[in-house]
Amino acid sequence: MHRDYRNNKLKKAEGNYRLVDSLSAGEFVRVHRKSFERQALPLYYTVEFLEKWLRLVRAEGWGDCFGAVDNEGRLCSVAALLYGADKAWLLMAGDDPALRSGGSGIWLLWQLIRLSKNKGLGQFDFLGSSIPSIARVRRQFGAEEFSYYKMSKSRGVKYPVFSALRGIFKPEK
Repeated sequence: MHRDYRNNKLKKAEGNYRLVDSLSAGEFVRVHRKSFERQALPLYYTVEFLEKWLRLVRAEGWGDCFGAVDNEGRLCSVAALLYGADKAWLLMAGDDPALRSGGSGIWLLWQLIRLSKNKGLGQFDFLGSSIPSIARVRRQFGAEEFSYYKMSKSRGVKYPVFSALRGIFKPEK
């Protein structure tokens, strides 16, 4: 972890938050939605979908929704974590913009990394981000950036050739 996070942000947040698990879908979405509203983006899932997903994940012991609650009882930051074969995946995370200055998001991520380690999981995967500010935060935690190849569907080598020729030799009407 970068020394600024370790020495400043985490020390500032320590003692101001407590980790809660088993957040309801409604509690999670209430805070997560605020991150999207702050960026003027639509939320990409519904509360109903998250409720179904949480029932399945919790029943199988594959993960949960967590939050950072401040000393006044306010839910400041949320994150959804999925665990599997020696790995934890951070699926979603968000903060209440009015309460994020205290470092609750950084504190919550650190608690989830520690929780994953305590579960015996060897890796914590942030699942990347192409948004520069988010990618920077994840690198500050020691995340390594991996490039993935772009995959696309193709009908083989002949299709693009014949497709181009069809455009050239198109009969006139």
